[in-house]
Amino acid sequence: MNLKVYFKKEFIYILFAVLILGISTLGIGTGAKVMAQKKDSSTYTERLKNAIKQYETRGSLQINTSNTPFMGYSNAPAHFTVFFDYTCPHCRDEISFLEKLVKKYPKGVAITFKFMPLNGDCGSIEKGRDDPSAEACIAAAAAYCANKQNRFMELTKLLFNSYHDKNMALSQNNVFELAKKAKLNMVNFDLCFSSEETKDFIKGEYNESEKLGIGSAPTVYLNGRLLTASLRRNDIIEGLVKYCIEKGK
Repeated sequence: MNLKVYFKKEFIYILFAVLILGISTLGIGTGAKVMAQKKDSSTYTERLKNAIKQYETRGSLQINTSNTPFMGYSNAPAHFTVFFDYTCPHCRDEISFLEKLVKKYPKGVAITFKFMPLNGDCGSIEKGRDDPSAEACIAAAAAYCANKQNRFMELTKLLFNSYHDKNMALSQNNVFELAKKAKLNMVNFDLCFSSEETKDFIKGEYNESEKLGIGSAPTVYLNGRLLTASLRRNDIIEGLVKYCIEKGK
């Protein structure tokens, strides 16, 4: 039989076979995708269950929050305390995510910000104001003074973005320019920045982190309980938030 005639005669059967094969393949693919999603869901559920267990077995620390920047609902059942440094890129990411949680759960989440400058001599900011080794101290002092004018987050975002995205040194001159952009009262800001109270506060913040044994930034606590790196995946943190909210009802 002529090959052309054969295919023409058998075309309907070939088409039918191709359709059956395609439907079968689609079904297998869809089934595999559904199974994978179920597996991922199961894995997350188990991870969150283990995270809650770890969280509940940790002791709760008393952390000094006097005069520290704060965001969120004062009686929130999920209260984060984050020790951070403006020269630390991971700190910016952590704070950005926690800020999103505050917005997503306005009655459920709060954040206390603790300054932990990792470089420079914060006991002597005056000596190092234009020394790059004191950048973290200068930024912390500036943010503390911005907080006194209720502009902490405005200046914080400028400090992070300028340092990490624009490679701008956090010298006194640059930080003062950022304070202007954050629309601070510059007379009050200057007085605050230069005061012994501010220097003592920043030094006290660093000393507290040392007493708590904190050696890296960011270090995050939830309701006074340390969240280790394994508990700080974004999905796990949000799961812990939901857990705390439900527990607080």
